[in-house]
Amino acid sequence: MTEEVQSQNEQTVSPGEQTAQTDQTDQSNSNDTDWKSLHGTEVDYNKKLRGKNQALETKLEQFEKDKAASRQKKMEEAGEFKTILAEKDSTIESLTKKAEAHDNYLNTRKTELLESFSEDDREQFSHLPLSDIEKLSKRLNVSTTNVPNVPEGRDAKLGEFGGYKSYEEWAAKDPEGYKSANQSPQGQGIKIGYGN
Repeated sequence: MTEEVQSQNEQTVSPGEQTAQTDQTDQSNSNDTDWKSLHGTEVDYNKKLRGKNQALETKLEQFEKDKAASRQKKMEEAGEFKTILAEKDSTIESLTKKAEAHDNYLNTRKTELLESFSEDDREQFSHLPLSDIEKLSKRLNVSTTNVPNVPEGRDAKLGEFGGYKSYEEWAAKDPEGYKSANQSPQGQGIKIGYGN
């Protein structure tokens, strides 16, 4: 049985592939393996296999098309037009269902994106295709998740007093922020603004 497997392997593996495989085993046996060159040969080998695979898939598709065409031609010669027509009708029906489902999805997605725009923008951009509306949606609906809660007119450097000049000002102008900051383990003991 092992002879059968070896003969099958010999039939399916080209001589170049055999040398690449033997080179790999020789390199793995030595202690001084050059991993970069080994990686390079593997990448080249995989590219060659991918190219062969794509070529074979193309040939298979062409073979299937030719087979279907020859089958249809034989049926036409035999006068089986009703069978051919029934097959074509079923194909058209299934493709029509898929096309309608895809159109419904595109329209729903477009509507959802347009609803996030302002009224003026909706009217202005409603004629555009979905891909353009998606790009516009990303630009117009920028999220503000990383913006800190900074009092107006202050920069993002909150510092020791929560962005204010003193604890008293902080407690007076932002009591909730002051209270939450001072109830944390880092801020315990600061009670200037509330007198507790």
